[in-house]
Amino acid sequence: MTNGEERRRQHRHRHKQRALRGIDDELVNDFDAAARTASSDRSGITKALWEWYVRRDGAELPKRPDESDWRKVQQEEQT
Repeated sequence: MTNGEERRRQHRHRHKQRALRGIDDELVNDFDAAARTASSDRSGITKALWEWYVRRDGAELPKRPDESDWRKVQQEEQT
């Protein structure tokens, strides 16, 4: 059995967590489906966008999958 400090250490994140507010659930679900279709995730896409936005060396806009592709993935996941 672990004590409280050990439990906290196990659940610490490697990086500081950043939160975005004011994003509705539908947008989050659509974004997640599109990111999965692009073989990425929310954090990876967001980081790439931020790096591109501030003109980091070598940063590029992430490629967007076709909407029909990620909508299909989303529908398959719901069934």
